[in-house]
Amino acid sequence: MTDDRIYYARRAEEERAAAARARSEAARRIHHELADLFAARLAERGEHA
Repeated sequence: MTDDRIYYARRAEEERAAAARARSEAARRIHHELADLFAARLAERGEHA
């Protein structure tokens, strides 16, 4: 592989990893927001999680 191909392959892998981290963080935030909403709904009904 030429140096350019190695560089672009590494860069593409870094970009894929960054995108995966962003998706994971977004999923974590959504999960926590949904958990908070669920807990609030239960609290409105006088129930506990």
